[in-house]
Amino acid sequence: MAFKITRAGHVVLRATDVPRLKSFLEKIVGFSTYGRAGRDFYFLTSHPVTNHHMIAVRPGKPGERLPDAERQIGMASIAYEMSDAAALGDLYGRLRRAEAAQDCRILAAEDRGAIHMLVFADFDGNRYEFWCPAPGPEAERIQSLALRGALDLAAGPAEPAAPPAPPAKIAIRRTSHLTLRSRDLARAQAFYETALGLGVVAEDERGRRYLAPGDGNRRIVLALEPARHPDAPSPTPKAMFGMEHFSLEVGSFADLQAVWRHFKASGVSVDHTQDHGVTASIYFHDPDGNLMEIYHDVPRAEIAVPEDPFVSAGGIEERLERVG
Repeated sequence: MAFKITRAGHVVLRATDVPRLKSFLEKIVGFSTYGRAGRDFYFLTSHPVTNHHMIAVRPGKPGERLPDAERQIGMASIAYEMSDAAALGDLYGRLRRAEAAQDCRILAAEDRGAIHMLVFADFDGNRYEFWCPAPGPEAERIQSLALRGALDLAAGPAEPAAPPAPPAKIAIRRTSHLTLRSRDLARAQAFYETALGLGVVAEDERGRRYLAPGDGNRRIVLALEPARHPDAPSPTPKAMFGMEHFSLEVGSFADLQAVWRHFKASGVSVDHTQDHGVTASIYFHDPDGNLMEIYHDVPRAEIAVPEDPFVSAGGIEERLERVG
């Protein structure tokens, strides 16, 4: 395969209340708004130099289906890596103090051996996983997130407290991976192996399969898990609240051209292409109907409108077809 996926990029969420979700992601989770497209489409990140947006929020339409992360086909959760256990513990504390006011819910705080994991849901039902490598043996285990989390969760809801302190923006290191629930796990795995060159590098006790680029680095960018409800709703991108699409990055425009040629040759369903100012992007559908994006980051010196970097400028099919 003439290209490889370099990293997970961002998820776009359609929200019932964009200002409220934006505020939650900024004040509680720790992202910063880096840009905006139009009146109410916001791009948030913790590292604007290395990743101009790690999550984006835009409005849905009244009457659209709300997320049901327990059942739905499609996004089960979006994951981000934190810098260390202290940062993860701080996030836990902010969420704990904000649960009542923000209508968010802590779902799990776990020690999984090699990592510590915090799982929570926002007021729309979107599910997030934040994790960090477990502290080494020299760390005081009494300070571990899992122990403190278990004690706090057993004690019941937190008492109202002062507003949480602003988070450290550096605490969120990177977009880690997206977990997708699939109606046919073998078919979804085969698709991502063939279409993107991803391979399974791990599987857990829940049947979740973790996929990484085939370059030996084992950095997971996507996880797949089986559906457990035969009547689970399928994705209807751009017509439901929750995940609109998720993105994966390639290293150059030449790689994006290679993706384009490979998609055409292998019959991948391309939805559209787009010049987004900061990215050149190809959108496609996977077998479950999820809308996914493959993109190349446009060098800053080549962004057409640097004072408004998220301005879109139409499709890029002609550029993708060029040779040399």
